Amino acid sequence: MDSKTKAIVAHVTVIGWIVALVVNQGENKDEFASFYIRQMLGLIILAIVL
Repeated sequence: MDSKTKAIVAHVTVIGWIVALVVNQGENKDEFASFYIRQMLGLIILAIVL
């Protein structure tokens, strides 16, 4: 998966976020995708809190 695809999948659903997180591990780690994965984590936590 390229970095744009990982970022898009991370924003689709919570399950998509988990898939993007798993795919972005190890040697395939990409800073662009990591930014959007962290951003979506913040939005998920905010939604749970509110």
